[in-house]
Amino acid sequence: MNKRILIILITILLTGCNVSKPIPDKSMFKVDFEIPGSIQAGQEVIAKAYLTNISKRSWSIFHGVDIFTVGITNNEGKLLKENDTLIVIALGISSDLKPNKQYSLEDGTEQFRELKISVPGIYYVTINAKFSIDDKDFLIKSETKKIIVK
Repeated sequence: MNKRILIILITILLTGCNVSKPIPDKSMFKVDFEIPGSIQAGQEVIAKAYLTNISKRSWSIFHGVDIFTVGITNNEGKLLKENDTLIVIALGISSDLKPNKQYSLEDGTEQFRELKISVPGIYYVTINAKFSIDDKDFLIKSETKKIIVK
């Protein structure tokens, strides 16, 4: 009887020791944003960007104020703007990203989400989200959206 209890306890302890920490991957996150479908040439627009945790667990993310950056291409696929060289002097930000919740950082980040196109035409916009979880770096890209500049 005592041997049975001892075997059960050892089994429980060994099983508990083998529980591994979940490892996040890119498929657990989605980036989306809002922009108008058309703007006037030279008009400045700030994209509203969101990072959504589509997994079933919360994650503690770490990022800078430049979590969201904008990429703009023209009809020929030429890149007009993406991750312009900016010197960012800021502390890192830690946030809890809950399951199926959107996360957005608005205050003080407009320069990273700014759209201003001077030449009329059709353009394509993508938003990138850059953050870390447990020292693992992520770069998640949104789907591309079309914007018409008149």
